[in-house]
Amino acid sequence: MGYGLRTIGRPCPKLEGAEERITTLGHYRVPPACIYVFPATVPAPRNNPHPSAQEIDDVQMLKAFHNCFGGRADEINYVDFDVEYEIRTQSEGLAYGGRSYCAGVETNRHSAHLNDGDGCSQTPDDAGG
Repeated sequence: MGYGLRTIGRPCPKLEGAEERITTLGHYRVPPACIYVFPATVPAPRNNPHPSAQEIDDVQMLKAFHNCFGGRADEINYVDFDVEYEIRTQSEGLAYGGRSYCAGVETNRHSAHLNDGDGCSQTPDDAGG
């Protein structure tokens, strides 16, 4: 494969059988840009539990990269989030006077944990656990 058709680890899948999609900039040959469009707002369980990705037309810089490097509409990745509160009890750790306490944490679908500092003062019995 020629220069510009591979990343360090593998060939660019956008260029397999489509070398005409390469953009030449000076002595560089580059593939269409990998575009990921995220929500314009930060997800939060109370006020914004499911922010949707912006449209490509609303993010001028991403649209410029997409157009200049010959991207196709089906190659744009739109990223949405779902966040919610999850109450957990901890069998080891948080204990006071022989009783375990829980902590409120935000989690998304992919188990990445975000904590906005809200705690929980319920015992497992109070939380239904």
